[in-house]
Amino acid sequence: EAPMKNSFLDFDTIEVEAINEILNRASFFSQQIKQNIDTSQYFKHKVLTNLFYEPSTRTQYSFDIAAKRLGLHTLNPNMTTLSDTKGESLLDTLSTFEQLGVDLFVMRHHENFTPHFIANEISTPIINAGDGNNHHPSQALIDIYTIMQKEPSIEKLKLGIVGDIKHSRV
Repeated sequence: EAPMKNSFLDFDTIEVEAINEILNRASFFSQQIKQNIDTSQYFKHKVLTNLFYEPSTRTQYSFDIAAKRLGLHTLNPNMTTLSDTKGESLLDTLSTFEQLGVDLFVMRHHENFTPHFIANEISTPIINAGDGNNHHPSQALIDIYTIMQKEPSIEKLKLGIVGDIKHSRV
């Protein structure tokens, strides 16, 4: 079964047109913010929950700040107090949040493909903020966005990746 169409899980299951749409929207909101235009009304009745089962200050709070700038209410649960620590399944935990009215999940998990599994089981969209040593599409997307600020046409661009690529999710 294909992941829910509004989830962003990896670059294998998203169309190029959707990536371009995301990049265009990011550029639009970036320009609005740079011009001190109030962007807090765009999603003022939406709730985003950051579920970081693996720590990441930069990724988690980047999502939190961006969401708040766009008017989303954000939940950043203390992961040690969620019911899955006493045996509730991860799926039950997310289903509970879904029933409470969460509109979007951002998930980082230490196990590969966990966001993919959850996206097939619930109807609320999920953004994969890193799964095991598998994918980190949100980081890759911001990398693409940053490169395109300097080089608008990236189709023939050659990149070198330096570092620990065996364990890199990007």
